[in-house]
Amino acid sequence: MARAYELSFGRLCAGAANAMLAPLGRPGAEGARLLDAGTGTGTIALAAGELGFTVDAVDAEPSMIEYAERFRRHPRVSYGVERLPALSFGPNTFDAVTANFVVNHADDPLAFLDDLRRVMRPGALLSVTVWPSELSALNSLWNSVIAAAGARRPEGARLPPEKDFDRTIVGLRSLLRHAGFEAVTVSTTSWTFRIAPAALWMAPEAGIANIGATYIAQDDIVREKMRSAFVAMTATALDNGMLSLPATAILGVAAAPSPPP
Repeated sequence: MARAYELSFGRLCAGAANAMLAPLGRPGAEGARLLDAGTGTGTIALAAGELGFTVDAVDAEPSMIEYAERFRRHPRVSYGVERLPALSFGPNTFDAVTANFVVNHADDPLAFLDDLRRVMRPGALLSVTVWPSELSALNSLWNSVIAAAGARRPEGARLPPEKDFDRTIVGLRSLLRHAGFEAVTVSTTSWTFRIAPAALWMAPEAGIANIGATYIAQDDIVREKMRSAFVAMTATALDNGMLSLPATAILGVAAAPSPPP
């Protein structure tokens, strides 16, 4: 799964890396400690390490950490299995925190952010991304594949309303403020996601994300129909053998609160 993720959706998520790290600046001469929460296969962690941060990169999925340790090695980056909201780090540990497309998958987004704030030093910056609620070009492609194959979507587990938040600029801003962060700024960042169709198709075959859950839930006949529809749809949209899909994320940057005087 980790390899399939790295070669498919991992490349998509990596498109937000520069925008996420830019607000954090470069660490000073003494360095700074950064937590990459939900590191996946370690793209953000490696980039932060190359900037000069001392990085603790964590993920709840052991196979992701195993992959990152093998292919994202860096002398300033350490990887480990951790689950939020139950991080093992003590309070006031980190000078910066990144969470790339993780909050939108949390069972309790507010508790997730509360735990991140707990381990941050006063004034430390958090940089976090979520996918917007608007239909993306990639999701439009998946919807077309599902419809063409006559596939039936499995019932999804939605968060209860009291724990959910709107996947919008306003929604993320409200969530960050509710979690106690200060100096909250929220904007969008966009890029072009380029990928070979064969690499992208690895995601559903590995059961990754909603399209993966839908694909795995079908019988063999419908799975083959989905694959055939995907091949036919992408064959007419290639640029030098690659798909080019516009992608947009919501980026939130906020500071951990300072203690009251």
